[in-house]
Amino acid sequence: MFGRLIRVDLGSGRSTIEQVPEAEVKAFLGGRGLGLRLGWDDGLQEGTGPLFP
Repeated sequence: MFGRLIRVDLGSGRSTIEQVPEAEVKAFLGGRGLGLRLGWDDGLQEGTGPLFP
């Protein structure tokens, strides 16, 4: 249950389940911090809004 996340591609309708290293979960406490970290790793840029493609 813990240490996993699901990525959903809204364009294709596909989803994947991924393992998140325990060290990252501990370093970025909570969903908000971990979500920001994962977004940054995926190329999230400053000023990007929640409805941007």
